[in-house]
Amino acid sequence: MRDRLFAAYPELTGLSDLLTAVRSTRVLPREGRSTTGIDYSFHGAGCRMTDEQRIKVDVDLVDGIEAFDDWRVHAFLAALVRALILAVEPEVRKGALNRS
Repeated sequence: MRDRLFAAYPELTGLSDLLTAVRSTRVLPREGRSTTGIDYSFHGAGCRMTDEQRIKVDVDLVDGIEAFDDWRVHAFLAALVRALILAVEPEVRKGALNRS
């Protein structure tokens, strides 16, 4: 997801550059959607990114390093599990998935 966001802004190389583009130079708005389909929202020391499936990734800049905290990693994994369940549920209901 991060790579897709940065693909829309090739002149920016990291979260630090994005934060500068939002706060200092105001090249980017605080919230928006990239041309690659990633919604973003800047906050405090970081950025929340959301893809088309509504999966969210929140990254903070801590001492110059892009970081996730354990709560955000857990929330991200839980969202992936929910997306997987939603994706296979119709097939399960039809009985199309068999154990092998």
